[in-house]
Amino acid sequence: MSPANINNLVSMGYRLGPNGNVTGSLDAGLRIASEIRRRWPWISINVCTSHYKDLAQIGARLFRINMRVSAGDESVLDDGTVESQGSRGILIKLRIGGKEYTVESY
Repeated sequence: MSPANINNLVSMGYRLGPNGNVTGSLDAGLRIASEIRRRWPWISINVCTSHYKDLAQIGARLFRINMRVSAGDESVLDDGTVESQGSRGILIKLRIGGKEYTVESY
């Protein structure tokens, strides 16, 4: 659930789970996927948990942001972090909310 959809989901009878997920949504997704596979076995179906979806969205968001704001001497890595040459060697940085953090240096 998110602030944008919580009221609609609650009004339809869904409940907020402990991690911001919708209680019972994984079971519902698996039942729907199973029914689709039964009816149309040639269709590929994937069920993603909210945790996995959040991680994928955050990684994609970091990648897009860093592609836009990185300097010419920086490389954006697949996970959205930025690699640059610092005075002490190579730095791996993470930019979130306008702030920059050094994750690793070597």
